[in-house]
Amino acid sequence: MKAKAKTLGQNPLDKDRELKLVEWCLLRCGFDAEHARSVLTHWHDAHNLRSILKGHISGQTAEQIRLVAIKDFGSFRNHFNDLCERCYESLSVIFNAFEEHQQDKTGTQNI
Repeated sequence: MKAKAKTLGQNPLDKDRELKLVEWCLLRCGFDAEHARSVLTHWHDAHNLRSILKGHISGQTAEQIRLVAIKDFGSFRNHFNDLCERCYESLSVIFNAFEEHQQDKTGTQNI
């Protein structure tokens, strides 16, 4: 993703990780900063849940998140399916942005 960001004319920092690099790319594709961050929200949610539920945060915080997931979605499977669907929608926005930016740049349509 760092190469894509550079191709789009961005100069990412060495410390920037994948989600930040995607954000840089979206900015270069014409997204405003708030919209770019909101597109990546679901990916940050997935990353944070993985960290929290794999034991990186004390049991009380992780347990609270588990209880909310069950309350809101009925099961962990439903919660997981919902998160996957939101990430898929986000990924579609990202792919479309890259495709539209490429079309604008070349003046042709990729089929």
